[in-house]
This record gives sequence, C-alpha cells and structure tokens, in this order.
Amino acid sequence: MQLMLPHKNLLQGRHTNIYPIGASILIPYYLKEHKQMSEASTEDLLKRVSQEEYEKLVSETFEFLEFGKYNAKSLEGIYPTDKQQAIWSNRVPRSTSKDYMKILKMIGNSGKEQNIIMDLLEIDDSKSTKNRRKR
Repeated sequence: MQLMLPHKNLLQGRHTNIYPIGASILIPYYLKEHKQMSEASTEDLLKRVSQEEYEKLVSETFEFLEFGKYNAKSLEGIYPTDKQQAIWSNRVPRSTSKDYMKILKMIGNSGKEQNIIMDLLEIDDSKSTKNRRKR
C-alpha cells in the first residue's frame, strides 16, 4: 500500500512533504522490532538517510502499524531516546507560517480555519475587520 500524500499543489512554496508524524516518531521502534536493528544502528541510519529514504521509512512504519504487524503491548512505554528525538525533530514536515495560512485557505474557504490559525498565531489582520481579534 502506498501512503497517500496531499496533492502537490497544496505544498507549493517552501513546505516540505507531509507525512504521518506519529509513524515517524515510531521509526526506531519499527527498525528494532521488524528489522532487528540495534539502537545505535538505528540512530546512525536515521542520521545518514536522504529525506526521500526517510519518508519511505515513514511509509513502511505507517503500514507496519496500520496492518497490526506488531504486538500492541510492546508499544506501551515506548519513548524515543534524546538522540532519536533530535533526529526526528530535524526531519518533521516544516514550512513558514505564510505557507500554512495558504494551505488552510485552500482546505476551507469558509474562513473558519483561517480565523482559528490567526488566533493561534496571534495575527492581527488589519486589512479586514472580520478577522481582527476583539480585545
């Protein structure tokens, strides 16, 4: 099964590819349980793979989890090491706030999503009174 990513038009600008973050944080678990890799080997692999290879690992991990090819009890108490968390945080999908606003606008033109994100980012849209935060 191929993991479906959003339409490329949604990612125009400086946004990196979007993928399941939950699966990405569990790559070390997947490599240890499914590929029998050690913690050190896992960290080394995750540091040196290309972004394309990393995204492929995310897809593999997602499928592994989606199709229940693991023991659910074995996920209890799983916490990535500090090194694994640092590697993960350097690889998460990212973009600028402006690009996220564009994506939200494309997703729903109702304005509701835009108002929510503007409140979260504490942006005062001085060009439109309907978007201005009431104080």
